[in-house]
Amino acid sequence: MTSVSTELVSSKAVEAEKEAKARFWRRVPGYVVAYIVLGLGAVISLFPYFLALVTSLKAPDQVFSSSSWSLPNPLTFQNYIDVVVKYNFLSFIWHSLLYAGLLTIGQLIFSTLAAYAFARMEFPGREQIFMLYLATLMVPAIVTLIPLFIILRTFGLVNTWLGLVLPYVLGTPFGIFLMRQFFLTIPKDLENAARIDGASTMQIMFPTDYGNACHHHVCAGMEHLSLASYYYGLH
Repeated sequence: MTSVSTELVSSKAVEAEKEAKARFWRRVPGYVVAYIVLGLGAVISLFPYFLALVTSLKAPDQVFSSSSWSLPNPLTFQNYIDVVVKYNFLSFIWHSLLYAGLLTIGQLIFSTLAAYAFARMEFPGREQIFMLYLATLMVPAIVTLIPLFIILRTFGLVNTWLGLVLPYVLGTPFGIFLMRQFFLTIPKDLENAARIDGASTMQIMFPTDYGNACHHHVCAGMEHLSLASYYYGLH
């Protein structure tokens, strides 16, 4: 009886393995097509960067006298040297990194505090205020450009670092929304246990909620850094 059962199990295992192999080979054409499409998409996406790199390695007279597709002949790094030496490009990079870094740190701190308030603290009109604040995502940045300039000019902050950083350092709707949604996933029992042990709100927030939210801070930080670099820091 045992031998019969073993043979039955073995035959079923063999049949399952054959079915798995057959299923895999049936999917191979689809995999091939998918990878070909992904490969073409990658080439199309990366080609402008390749073209920019090739052009940067050409002499100035060769850039306009030869085809854009031609390889540099001779190969030169003088363009990079000129950018660094003549145009002080490293100073531009430093100011961009400093500005983007200040905005990223500030928005991570203030977005987290605001998100915790919207997720955990009870006060009248909390949900309405949050929805109203979230609705500002639909307002294009260009619409607020002139009013923002008038406000900065009124306070004498035009052409100053404070005027550059202050309007954007106190958090963004996206960052607050991202962190609030994460705080809502943390069980309240965890915070209640900390309160029973005598922990204050800040003690609860940073060791528990804030610590658990580290990976969300990485996501939000990357988003803030990229936006700050692209929209405000690189000009």
